[in-house]
Amino acid sequence: MTGHRAPWLVAVGVLVVMSLAGPAAPTNADSAPLRLIEQSYNISVGSTASFTVSMPAGLAPERVPLATYQITSYERSDRGVEIREVLAGSLPRIVDAVVIPIEGRVVSADLSQVTLSVPIAADNESRDTLQFSRPGVYPVRIEIIDGALRGEVTTFVHRLDGAGDVPGINVAVVGHSSATVQIDSNGVAQPAEDADQQLTALADVLDASALPMGVGLDPAVTTVSTLAQRLAESSQRHRLLSATNPPLDVAAAAAAGASDVYTEWLRAGEDTLATTLGATAQRSVHLATAPVSTEAAILLRDLGTRLVVLPIDQYDSAEGSLGVFTDTSQLIDIDLGGDARLRAAIPDRDVSAVLADDALDSAARAVAVASIVLADRQAVVDQGSDPSRHAVVIAMDDLGLPTPDVIDAVTTLLSTTPGITPLAVDSIIDRTDTLLFDGRPTTIRLTASAGVDIAPRLAARDDLRSEIDGTGSMLIDEPDTIADWTRRAAILPSTAMSDTDATSLADSLRAEMTQVRASVRLPAPFSFTITGSENTIRLSFANTSTRPLEIKVRLIAPRLIVPGGDQLALLAPNATTTVEVEVRTRSNGRSPVALDVFTPEGDIQLGERVPLTARVTSLAGVGNLVTGVALLMLITWWGRHWWRQRRAAPEDASTLADS
Repeated sequence: MTGHRAPWLVAVGVLVVMSLAGPAAPTNADSAPLRLIEQSYNISVGSTASFTVSMPAGLAPERVPLATYQITSYERSDRGVEIREVLAGSLPRIVDAVVIPIEGRVVSADLSQVTLSVPIAADNESRDTLQFSRPGVYPVRIEIIDGALRGEVTTFVHRLDGAGDVPGINVAVVGHSSATVQIDSNGVAQPAEDADQQLTALADVLDASALPMGVGLDPAVTTVSTLAQRLAESSQRHRLLSATNPPLDVAAAAAAGASDVYTEWLRAGEDTLATTLGATAQRSVHLATAPVSTEAAILLRDLGTRLVVLPIDQYDSAEGSLGVFTDTSQLIDIDLGGDARLRAAIPDRDVSAVLADDALDSAARAVAVASIVLADRQAVVDQGSDPSRHAVVIAMDDLGLPTPDVIDAVTTLLSTTPGITPLAVDSIIDRTDTLLFDGRPTTIRLTASAGVDIAPRLAARDDLRSEIDGTGSMLIDEPDTIADWTRRAAILPSTAMSDTDATSLADSLRAEMTQVRASVRLPAPFSFTITGSENTIRLSFANTSTRPLEIKVRLIAPRLIVPGGDQLALLAPNATTTVEVEVRTRSNGRSPVALDVFTPEGDIQLGERVPLTARVTSLAGVGNLVTGVALLMLITWWGRHWWRQRRAAPEDASTLADS
């Protein structure tokens, strides 16, 4: 229950504990740490606790039966951080100590181990009993002395509540496998170098865990690994959490406005896990193994995520974080803007530190983890709160996987310890309260955006899609080629691909499509004559490829009409094909004609515009007819004029005679 009190109270409490700590037992150069092989952990008043330890190297075999064996109990630990302080060597005040008589210990036949047994009491009723006055977690120190201190080890015991069942504090175990894929410059997913090793470790962890785990896994890696069948068997008891296929960082997708891509790939990832592992993935929980931004949190919320598990460092760096003073057994709100919120869980930092402490063997780590959880529970009870409304997230600080032996020891002890209630991680959402600070929910604000910049890749993908549509329309009965181009372009935004490989993939796609389009050889510029009102222009195109190609031909001329408009033409492979275009004339004379050639769809131009020249003479007969008609009209006019003149002459002569 790290930091569940106000900061100044925590600081004062630590000082008080340190001031009450008793002096450490005397040591000398011959002293060595003892290895605790087995112990009683959950003990009741009136029962007997036993501890089996390895014999110290500095103790001569003949001195084993004669050495003094002492067990010391210390003041109860009421907070998880106090367990860490004990592990670091800061012991609290001594409560009781018992020297184990000869009949109270059992030495192995080879003298390599000794088992010490001691009766448990609630008070100091006898010199032969070890006192634990109240239920809770107590540090215990075991020492072997032969003139000087020869060996020592510190552990913990849990004195049970004699009242019977007590409300338990919830625990949920999560981990994320680092097994992943790398997408190469051909757009093919390849397992990372250590993928099989990491998947084997994951399967071992899942097999070893006595509790259901919330597990993050890259779906793509299950499609390229031979371990899928074993993972399918190992994952049946656990919660597999949704992830994209191909891999895509949610923060990068949100920052680039690619929520549609993330959504599509998330569904694909869920389908992959259903196919390869026979598992139904859960969207309700997201393990933030990469930084999550506000934009990313909004996208996750919109897709059904209800809880984000934030690694400790991400939480500590967020605005509004309470840092080490956070009670991580309660949930935190992520501010999404306005009144929108998404809940977050933070792994217990003391548990995470113990899980990563290689100086402790697996049994010692299990005892320490259980003791931290129970001490957290005690802090909740001391506050007058209900421990069943609290949940401790058991996880590495980076949300990675502990070793199988550690997870085995830890989960086995947690599953059998009264006062602890194991839950699946998706179940803690509705069974855990939000942490209040000054009477208000503790709220953090994440960075506005995060992740790598995939916007240039999205732009390249969109350009390539248009190019694929156009160039693909030239191909006849080649769906596999078009599908391969489409697949390779679509995978460009994946964050499993390096920028270098993404650039190489885009360049290779463009080169392949350019080669297809460049296989069409256009006719050279030429002139032609049209002598009728309707005529045919013959155009020769060469196809230098081994595949038939379809093109679209377009003629543009001011003095010509192309009744059929744009014309599709199929070019035979490795051959020259003549394409006939029917035209009609508008008027006589010379006229420029432009020949443009495109892909059938998308209008991607093939080559440069070809300039042609048309000489139209189809209107010559019509001109002669017009000229003849004009001459005939002129002759008719003059004839009528002459005739009128002749009739008018006698009338004029008669008029003169009469006068």
